[in-house]
Amino acid sequence: MKFQSASIDVAGMRTQNRTMMLQLVWQARELSRAELARRTGMSRSTVSSLVAELIDAGLVDETGEGTSSGGRRPILLRWRDDAFLIAGIDLGATHVACALTDLHGRVVAWRHVRFDVRSDPPGALAQLETLVDACLAETGMPRTRLAGLGVAVPSPVDPAHPGRLAPMILPAWADIDLADALRARFDLPVVIDNDANLGAIAEQWWGAGRAGQDLTFVKLGMGVGAGHILNGGIHRGAHGVAGEFSHVTLGPEGPPCACGQRGCLVRHIGSVAVCARIEAGVRTRPESLLAEYPPSVDRLVKATHAGDALALEITAEIAQALGTALVTLLNLLSPACIVLGGQLSLLGPHLLEPVRTHLRRHTLWPELGETPVVITALGQSNIALGAATALLAEVLARPELLPLGHGRLSA
Repeated sequence: MKFQSASIDVAGMRTQNRTMMLQLVWQARELSRAELARRTGMSRSTVSSLVAELIDAGLVDETGEGTSSGGRRPILLRWRDDAFLIAGIDLGATHVACALTDLHGRVVAWRHVRFDVRSDPPGALAQLETLVDACLAETGMPRTRLAGLGVAVPSPVDPAHPGRLAPMILPAWADIDLADALRARFDLPVVIDNDANLGAIAEQWWGAGRAGQDLTFVKLGMGVGAGHILNGGIHRGAHGVAGEFSHVTLGPEGPPCACGQRGCLVRHIGSVAVCARIEAGVRTRPESLLAEYPPSVDRLVKATHAGDALALEITAEIAQALGTALVTLLNLLSPACIVLGGQLSLLGPHLLEPVRTHLRRHTLWPELGETPVVITALGQSNIALGAATALLAEVLARPELLPLGHGRLSA
Protein backbone atom coordinates (compact mmCIF):
# COMPACT_ATOMS: atom_id res chain seq x y z
CA MET A 1 0.00 0.00 0.00
CA LYS A 2 2.85 2.38 0.75
CA PHE A 3 4.31 1.82 -2.72
CA GLN A 4 0.89 2.46 -4.35
CA SER A 5 0.38 5.65 -2.35
CA ALA A 6 3.80 6.96 -3.35
CA SER A 7 3.03 6.19 -7.00
CA ILE A 8 -0.24 8.13 -6.77
CA ASP A 9 1.59 11.06 -5.21
CA VAL A 10 4.16 11.11 -8.00
CA ALA A 11 1.42 10.98 -10.63
CA GLY A 12 -0.47 13.76 -8.87
CA MET A 13 2.64 15.92 -8.71
CA ARG A 14 3.28 15.40 -12.42
CA THR A 15 -0.28 16.46 -13.23
CA GLN A 16 0.09 19.52 -11.01
CA ASN A 17 3.42 20.47 -12.63
CA ARG A 18 2.03 20.06 -16.13
CA THR A 19 -0.98 22.21 -15.29
CA MET A 20 1.26 24.94 -13.85
CA MET A 21 3.44 24.86 -16.97
CA LEU A 22 0.44 25.01 -19.28
CA GLN A 23 -0.96 28.01 -17.43
CA LEU A 24 2.38 29.83 -17.68
CA VAL A 25 2.56 29.31 -21.44
CA TRP A 26 -1.10 30.36 -21.82
CA GLN A 27 -0.49 33.57 -19.89
CA ALA A 28 2.86 34.50 -21.43
CA ARG A 29 1.87 33.38 -24.96
CA GLU A 30 5.51 32.41 -25.71
CA LEU A 31 8.16 30.93 -23.40
CA SER A 32 11.31 28.87 -23.76
CA ARG A 33 11.96 25.61 -21.92
CA ALA A 34 14.74 27.30 -19.97
CA GLU A 35 12.38 30.07 -18.85
CA LEU A 36 9.78 27.50 -17.81
CA ALA A 37 12.40 25.71 -15.73
CA ARG A 38 13.41 28.99 -14.11
CA ARG A 39 9.85 30.05 -13.28
CA THR A 40 8.67 26.65 -12.00
CA GLY A 41 11.84 25.43 -10.30
CA MET A 42 11.59 22.12 -12.21
CA SER A 43 14.58 20.40 -13.72
CA ARG A 44 15.14 20.89 -17.45
CA SER A 45 14.59 17.18 -18.06
CA THR A 46 11.19 17.33 -16.30
CA VAL A 47 10.24 20.43 -18.27
CA SER A 48 11.25 18.79 -21.56
CA SER A 49 9.22 15.68 -20.76
CA LEU A 50 6.09 17.67 -19.88
CA VAL A 51 6.49 19.99 -22.87
CA ALA A 52 6.62 16.91 -25.11
CA GLU A 53 3.21 15.88 -23.72
CA LEU A 54 1.73 19.31 -24.40
CA ILE A 55 3.11 19.34 -27.95
CA ASP A 56 1.79 15.83 -28.59
CA ALA A 57 -1.62 16.94 -27.30
CA GLY A 58 -1.61 19.85 -29.74
CA LEU A 59 -1.86 22.53 -27.03
CA VAL A 60 1.64 23.94 -27.54
CA ASP A 61 3.99 24.11 -30.50
CA GLU A 62 7.50 25.36 -31.20
CA THR A 63 7.75 28.67 -33.00
CA GLY A 64 10.92 30.48 -33.90
CA GLU A 65 13.92 31.38 -31.77
CA GLY A 66 14.10 33.72 -28.82
CA THR A 67 16.83 36.17 -27.84
CA SER A 68 20.01 34.60 -26.56
CA SER A 69 21.70 35.76 -23.37
CA GLY A 70 24.81 33.84 -24.43
CA GLY A 71 25.10 30.56 -26.25
CA ARG A 72 22.44 28.99 -28.44
CA ARG A 73 19.23 30.90 -29.05
CA PRO A 74 16.29 29.23 -27.25
CA ILE A 75 13.36 27.69 -29.11
CA LEU A 76 10.14 29.39 -28.06
CA LEU A 77 7.01 27.47 -27.14
CA ARG A 78 3.69 28.99 -28.23
CA TRP A 79 0.25 28.33 -26.77
CA ARG A 80 -2.16 27.30 -29.53
CA ASP A 81 -5.33 29.34 -29.20
CA ASP A 82 -6.86 27.34 -32.04
CA ALA A 83 -6.28 23.91 -30.49
CA PHE A 84 -9.92 23.75 -29.35
CA LEU A 85 -13.09 25.82 -29.39
CA ILE A 86 -15.45 26.54 -26.50
CA ALA A 87 -19.21 27.07 -26.76
CA GLY A 88 -20.42 29.86 -24.48
CA ILE A 89 -24.22 29.75 -24.14
CA ASP A 90 -26.42 32.60 -22.95
CA LEU A 91 -29.71 30.93 -22.03
CA GLY A 92 -31.93 33.90 -21.25
CA ALA A 93 -35.59 33.95 -20.31
CA THR A 94 -36.57 34.93 -23.87
CA HIS A 95 -33.51 34.16 -25.98
CA VAL A 96 -30.75 31.64 -26.68
CA ALA A 97 -27.32 32.79 -27.83
CA CYS A 98 -24.04 31.03 -28.57
CA ALA A 99 -20.55 32.53 -28.74
CA LEU A 100 -17.92 30.15 -30.03
CA THR A 101 -14.50 31.18 -28.73
CA ASP A 102 -10.93 30.00 -29.10
CA LEU A 103 -8.75 29.17 -26.08
CA HIS A 104 -7.93 32.82 -25.46
CA GLY A 105 -11.42 34.29 -25.39
CA ARG A 106 -11.65 35.46 -29.01
CA VAL A 107 -15.20 35.10 -30.35
CA VAL A 108 -15.01 33.34 -33.71
CA ALA A 109 -18.74 32.78 -34.30
CA TRP A 110 -21.95 34.18 -32.80
CA ARG A 111 -25.64 33.29 -33.09
CA HIS A 112 -28.65 34.75 -31.27
CA VAL A 113 -32.35 33.93 -31.54
CA ARG A 114 -35.51 34.93 -29.68
CA PHE A 115 -37.03 31.94 -27.91
CA ASP A 116 -39.38 31.40 -24.95
CA VAL A 117 -36.87 29.54 -22.78
CA ARG A 118 -39.01 29.88 -19.66
CA SER A 119 -41.89 27.73 -20.86
CA ASP A 120 -40.30 25.35 -23.40
CA PRO A 121 -37.25 23.52 -21.98
CA PRO A 122 -37.11 20.78 -24.70
CA GLY A 123 -37.36 23.40 -27.42
CA ALA A 124 -34.70 25.55 -25.75
CA LEU A 125 -32.30 22.61 -25.52
CA ALA A 126 -32.87 21.77 -29.18
CA GLN A 127 -32.37 25.42 -30.14
CA LEU A 128 -29.15 25.55 -28.12
CA GLU A 129 -27.78 22.50 -29.95
CA THR A 130 -28.78 23.98 -33.31
CA LEU A 131 -26.92 27.22 -32.55
CA VAL A 132 -23.77 25.38 -31.46
CA ASP A 133 -23.78 23.35 -34.67
CA ALA A 134 -24.42 26.49 -36.75
CA CYS A 135 -21.46 28.25 -35.13
CA LEU A 136 -19.24 25.22 -35.72
CA ALA A 137 -20.35 25.09 -39.36
CA GLU A 138 -19.40 28.74 -39.75
CA THR A 139 -15.86 27.98 -38.60
CA GLY A 140 -15.66 24.74 -40.53
CA MET A 141 -14.81 22.81 -37.36
CA PRO A 142 -16.36 19.48 -36.22
CA ARG A 143 -17.77 18.83 -32.75
CA THR A 144 -14.58 16.93 -31.90
CA ARG A 145 -12.86 20.33 -31.67
CA LEU A 146 -15.18 21.46 -28.85
CA ALA A 147 -13.54 21.53 -25.43
CA GLY A 148 -16.87 21.92 -23.64
CA LEU A 149 -19.78 24.24 -22.92
CA GLY A 150 -20.17 27.11 -20.50
CA VAL A 151 -23.80 28.05 -19.89
CA ALA A 152 -25.30 31.23 -18.41
CA VAL A 153 -28.77 30.95 -16.90
CA PRO A 154 -31.23 33.60 -15.59
CA SER A 155 -31.41 31.90 -12.19
CA PRO A 156 -29.41 31.57 -8.99
CA VAL A 157 -27.12 28.52 -9.22
CA ASP A 158 -26.32 26.20 -6.35
CA PRO A 159 -22.65 25.19 -6.87
CA ALA A 160 -23.48 21.76 -5.44
CA HIS A 161 -26.29 21.23 -8.00
CA PRO A 162 -25.59 23.67 -10.86
CA GLY A 163 -27.96 21.97 -13.31
CA ARG A 164 -31.00 22.53 -11.08
CA LEU A 165 -32.51 25.92 -11.91
CA ALA A 166 -34.61 27.84 -9.39
CA PRO A 167 -38.25 26.66 -9.76
CA MET A 168 -39.54 29.99 -8.44
CA ILE A 169 -37.99 31.72 -11.46
CA LEU A 170 -38.17 28.94 -14.08
CA PRO A 171 -40.95 26.57 -12.95
CA ALA A 172 -41.05 24.68 -16.27
CA TRP A 173 -37.45 23.57 -15.65
CA ALA A 174 -38.17 22.13 -12.19
CA ASP A 175 -37.74 18.47 -13.26
CA ILE A 176 -34.78 19.03 -15.60
CA ASP A 177 -31.11 18.87 -14.70
CA LEU A 178 -29.59 21.15 -17.33
CA ALA A 179 -26.06 19.80 -16.82
CA ASP A 180 -27.17 16.20 -17.34
CA ALA A 181 -29.25 17.16 -20.38
CA LEU A 182 -26.31 18.90 -22.05
CA ARG A 183 -23.84 16.13 -21.26
CA ALA A 184 -26.25 13.66 -22.83
CA ARG A 185 -26.35 15.75 -26.03
CA PHE A 186 -22.66 16.65 -26.29
CA ASP A 187 -20.69 14.23 -24.06
CA LEU A 188 -18.42 17.12 -23.03
CA PRO A 189 -17.60 19.05 -19.84
CA VAL A 190 -20.31 21.55 -18.88
CA VAL A 191 -20.04 24.55 -16.53
CA ILE A 192 -23.23 26.39 -15.49
CA ASP A 193 -23.55 29.68 -13.60
CA ASN A 194 -25.82 32.67 -13.14
CA ASP A 195 -25.79 35.05 -16.12
CA ALA A 196 -24.75 38.16 -14.16
CA ASN A 197 -21.92 36.24 -12.48
CA LEU A 198 -20.64 35.19 -15.89
CA GLY A 199 -20.93 38.74 -17.18
CA ALA A 200 -18.72 39.76 -14.27
CA ILE A 201 -16.21 37.02 -15.13
CA ALA A 202 -16.06 38.25 -18.73
CA GLU A 203 -15.26 41.74 -17.46
CA GLN A 204 -12.64 40.39 -15.06
CA TRP A 205 -10.77 38.45 -17.76
CA TRP A 206 -11.28 40.57 -20.87
CA GLY A 207 -12.95 43.86 -19.99
CA ALA A 208 -13.14 46.58 -17.35
CA GLY A 209 -11.61 44.42 -14.58
CA ARG A 210 -8.43 43.28 -16.33
CA ALA A 211 -6.30 45.37 -13.97
CA GLY A 212 -7.47 43.15 -11.10
CA GLN A 213 -9.81 45.54 -9.31
CA ASP A 214 -13.12 44.64 -7.68
CA LEU A 215 -16.14 45.29 -9.89
CA THR A 216 -19.88 44.77 -10.12
CA PHE A 217 -21.52 43.79 -13.38
CA VAL A 218 -25.23 44.66 -13.64
CA LYS A 219 -27.32 42.92 -16.28
CA LEU A 220 -30.37 44.91 -17.33
CA GLY A 221 -32.90 42.59 -18.93
CA MET A 222 -36.13 40.85 -17.98
CA GLY A 223 -34.59 40.67 -14.52
CA VAL A 224 -31.85 42.82 -13.03
CA GLY A 225 -28.91 40.70 -11.93
CA ALA A 226 -25.61 41.67 -10.37
CA GLY A 227 -22.35 39.75 -10.38
CA HIS A 228 -19.69 40.85 -7.90
CA ILE A 229 -15.95 40.28 -8.32
CA LEU A 230 -14.47 40.65 -4.83
CA ASN A 231 -10.87 39.79 -3.96
CA GLY A 232 -10.31 38.14 -7.32
CA GLY A 233 -13.37 35.89 -7.46
CA ILE A 234 -17.16 35.79 -7.68
CA HIS A 235 -18.88 36.66 -4.40
CA ARG A 236 -21.69 34.13 -3.99
CA GLY A 237 -22.69 34.68 -0.37
CA ALA A 238 -23.41 32.03 2.25
CA HIS A 239 -26.19 30.42 0.19
CA GLY A 240 -24.82 30.99 -3.31
CA VAL A 241 -27.46 33.54 -4.35
CA ALA A 242 -25.69 36.88 -3.76
CA GLY A 243 -26.44 39.36 -6.53
CA GLU A 244 -30.25 39.17 -6.81
CA PHE A 245 -30.31 42.88 -7.58
CA SER A 246 -33.84 42.62 -9.00
CA HIS A 247 -35.24 42.63 -5.48
CA VAL A 248 -33.55 45.69 -4.03
CA THR A 249 -36.58 47.59 -2.73
CA LEU A 250 -36.92 51.21 -3.84
CA GLY A 251 -39.91 51.92 -1.60
CA PRO A 252 -42.84 50.16 0.11
CA GLU A 253 -45.32 52.20 -1.92
CA GLY A 254 -44.10 50.68 -5.19
CA PRO A 255 -45.82 48.02 -7.33
CA PRO A 256 -46.18 44.50 -5.88
CA CYS A 257 -43.58 41.91 -6.87
CA ALA A 258 -43.81 38.13 -7.25
CA CYS A 259 -41.33 37.79 -4.38
CA GLY A 260 -43.93 39.19 -1.94
CA GLN A 261 -42.39 42.64 -1.51
CA ARG A 262 -43.39 45.94 -3.05
CA GLY A 263 -41.27 48.35 -5.05
CA CYS A 264 -38.56 45.90 -6.17
CA LEU A 265 -36.15 47.27 -8.77
CA VAL A 266 -37.31 44.74 -11.36
CA ARG A 267 -40.85 46.15 -11.11
CA HIS A 268 -39.41 49.51 -12.20
CA ILE A 269 -36.79 48.66 -14.83
CA GLY A 270 -37.20 44.98 -15.78
CA SER A 271 -38.21 44.61 -19.43
CA VAL A 272 -41.81 43.65 -18.54
CA ALA A 273 -42.20 46.80 -16.44
CA VAL A 274 -40.58 48.95 -19.12
CA CYS A 275 -42.93 47.62 -21.80
CA ALA A 276 -45.92 48.27 -19.53
CA ARG A 277 -44.71 51.85 -19.06
CA ILE A 278 -44.42 52.27 -22.84
CA GLU A 279 -47.98 50.98 -23.33
CA ALA A 280 -49.31 53.39 -20.74
CA GLY A 281 -47.40 56.31 -22.26
CA VAL A 282 -48.52 55.87 -25.86
CA ARG A 283 -52.19 55.92 -24.86
CA THR A 284 -51.87 59.68 -24.35
CA ARG A 285 -48.93 60.22 -26.73
CA PRO A 286 -49.94 58.39 -29.93
CA GLU A 287 -47.54 60.55 -31.96
CA SER A 288 -44.56 58.92 -30.19
CA LEU A 289 -42.16 56.65 -32.08
CA LEU A 290 -43.03 54.10 -29.39
CA ALA A 291 -46.65 53.83 -30.55
CA GLU A 292 -45.95 50.87 -32.84
CA TYR A 293 -47.18 47.61 -31.28
CA PRO A 294 -45.92 45.52 -29.53
CA PRO A 295 -43.82 47.59 -27.13
CA SER A 296 -40.19 46.54 -26.73
CA VAL A 297 -36.95 47.60 -25.11
CA ASP A 298 -35.28 47.61 -28.53
CA ARG A 299 -37.82 50.15 -29.77
CA LEU A 300 -37.26 52.26 -26.63
CA VAL A 301 -33.52 52.32 -27.32
CA LYS A 302 -34.01 53.44 -30.94
CA ALA A 303 -36.63 56.07 -30.03
CA THR A 304 -34.47 57.46 -27.24
CA HIS A 305 -31.49 57.91 -29.55
CA ALA A 306 -33.84 59.54 -32.07
CA GLY A 307 -34.84 62.12 -29.45
CA ASP A 308 -38.47 61.00 -28.99
CA ALA A 309 -39.95 62.90 -26.05
CA LEU A 310 -41.82 59.97 -24.46
CA ALA A 311 -38.82 57.67 -24.87
CA LEU A 312 -36.54 60.24 -23.21
CA GLU A 313 -39.02 60.58 -20.35
CA ILE A 314 -39.16 56.80 -19.77
CA THR A 315 -35.37 56.53 -20.02
CA ALA A 316 -35.01 59.26 -17.37
CA GLU A 317 -37.32 57.28 -15.07
CA ILE A 318 -35.23 54.13 -15.62
CA ALA A 319 -32.01 56.04 -14.84
CA GLN A 320 -33.57 57.44 -11.65
CA ALA A 321 -34.59 53.98 -10.39
CA LEU A 322 -31.28 52.37 -11.36
CA GLY A 323 -29.30 55.19 -9.77
CA THR A 324 -31.22 54.81 -6.51
CA ALA A 325 -30.44 51.09 -6.38
CA LEU A 326 -26.78 51.65 -7.26
CA VAL A 327 -26.43 54.09 -4.36
CA THR A 328 -27.32 51.21 -2.03
CA LEU A 329 -24.86 48.92 -3.81
CA LEU A 330 -22.02 51.46 -3.56
CA ASN A 331 -22.68 52.18 0.10
CA LEU A 332 -22.59 48.44 0.88
CA LEU A 333 -19.78 47.09 -1.36
CA SER A 334 -17.90 50.04 -2.86
CA PRO A 335 -16.60 48.24 -5.97
CA ALA A 336 -13.90 49.98 -8.00
CA CYS A 337 -16.13 49.95 -11.07
CA ILE A 338 -19.73 49.24 -12.11
CA VAL A 339 -20.27 47.78 -15.57
CA LEU A 340 -23.72 47.80 -17.18
CA GLY A 341 -24.82 45.20 -19.73
CA GLY A 342 -28.05 43.88 -21.22
CA GLN A 343 -30.59 45.52 -23.50
CA LEU A 344 -31.08 48.73 -21.51
CA SER A 345 -27.33 49.39 -21.51
CA LEU A 346 -27.74 50.21 -25.22
CA LEU A 347 -29.34 53.48 -24.08
CA GLY A 348 -25.72 54.57 -23.64
CA PRO A 349 -25.17 58.16 -22.47
CA HIS A 350 -28.93 58.72 -22.05
CA LEU A 351 -28.72 56.19 -19.20
CA LEU A 352 -25.16 56.73 -18.00
CA GLU A 353 -25.11 60.48 -17.46
CA PRO A 354 -28.21 60.74 -15.23
CA VAL A 355 -27.08 57.66 -13.28
CA ARG A 356 -23.66 59.21 -12.66
CA THR A 357 -25.28 62.49 -11.60
CA HIS A 358 -27.57 60.65 -9.18
CA LEU A 359 -24.62 58.82 -7.61
CA ARG A 360 -22.67 62.04 -7.07
CA ARG A 361 -25.66 63.57 -5.29
CA HIS A 362 -26.78 60.67 -3.12
CA THR A 363 -23.89 58.39 -2.10
CA LEU A 364 -22.68 58.52 1.49
CA TRP A 365 -19.14 59.62 0.68
CA PRO A 366 -18.04 61.87 -2.23
CA GLU A 367 -15.50 59.25 -3.32
CA LEU A 368 -18.28 56.70 -3.82
CA GLY A 369 -20.13 59.07 -6.11
CA GLU A 370 -17.09 59.19 -8.40
CA THR A 371 -17.04 55.41 -8.91
CA PRO A 372 -16.77 54.76 -12.66
CA VAL A 373 -20.00 53.50 -14.21
CA VAL A 374 -19.50 52.23 -17.75
CA ILE A 375 -21.24 50.27 -20.48
CA THR A 376 -19.58 46.94 -21.20
CA ALA A 377 -17.10 47.21 -24.06
CA LEU A 378 -17.54 43.49 -24.80
CA GLY A 379 -20.80 43.93 -26.69
CA GLN A 380 -24.01 41.97 -26.43
CA SER A 381 -22.12 38.66 -26.49
CA ASN A 382 -20.51 39.44 -23.12
CA ILE A 383 -22.65 36.98 -21.11
CA ALA A 384 -21.93 34.14 -23.55
CA LEU A 385 -18.25 35.11 -23.54
CA GLY A 386 -18.28 34.90 -19.74
CA ALA A 387 -19.82 31.44 -19.98
CA ALA A 388 -17.06 30.31 -22.36
CA THR A 389 -14.48 31.87 -20.04
CA ALA A 390 -15.77 29.86 -17.08
CA LEU A 391 -15.21 26.66 -19.08
CA LEU A 392 -11.77 27.93 -20.18
CA ALA A 393 -10.81 28.47 -16.53
CA GLU A 394 -11.88 24.89 -15.77
CA VAL A 395 -9.79 23.54 -18.65
CA LEU A 396 -6.72 25.55 -17.64
CA ALA A 397 -7.04 24.15 -14.12
CA ARG A 398 -7.69 20.59 -15.36
CA PRO A 399 -6.31 20.18 -18.90
CA GLU A 400 -6.94 16.44 -18.72
CA LEU A 401 -10.63 17.30 -19.37
CA LEU A 402 -9.82 18.15 -23.00
CA PRO A 403 -10.84 15.63 -25.68
CA LEU A 404 -7.29 15.31 -27.00
CA GLY A 405 -7.66 12.57 -29.57
CA HIS A 406 -4.31 11.01 -30.43
CA GLY A 407 -2.37 12.95 -27.82
CA ARG A 408 -3.58 12.31 -24.26
CA LEU A 409 -2.90 14.00 -20.96
CA SER A 410 -3.23 11.51 -18.14
CA ALA A 411 -5.48 12.50 -15.26
